[in-house]
Amino acid sequence: MLFAFAGETIARAATAAGTTINNSASATYVDPAVPGTILTTTSNVVTIRVAEVAGITVVPHAIGAVGGGVIVPGGQVNFDFTVTNTAFRSPTPRSSPVRPGRQL
Repeated sequence: MLFAFAGETIARAATAAGTTINNSASATYVDPAVPGTILTTTSNVVTIRVAEVAGITVVPHAIGAVGGGVIVPGGQVNFDFTVTNTAFRSPTPRSSPVRPGRQL
């Protein structure tokens, strides 16, 4: 999240998923029925939990014949790519390999 104030840019780190935030508001005012009497009131507390923001990027790389050479009809190919977790939390290790010969 970026905020710009008077030409300056302030970067703020994202709040971690699962974080609980409690918030309330208060107001001070003069009682119109009794001039000079200052009153204060406070709202209920509102609690929220920061949701996980899921996200990945997939960057394709080379496509080539298994073992090198020319890609031929009915042949096997390698599809190389990088998958990056862009979520706001540390990833839980998971694996989902694509095996040679598996049709997608």
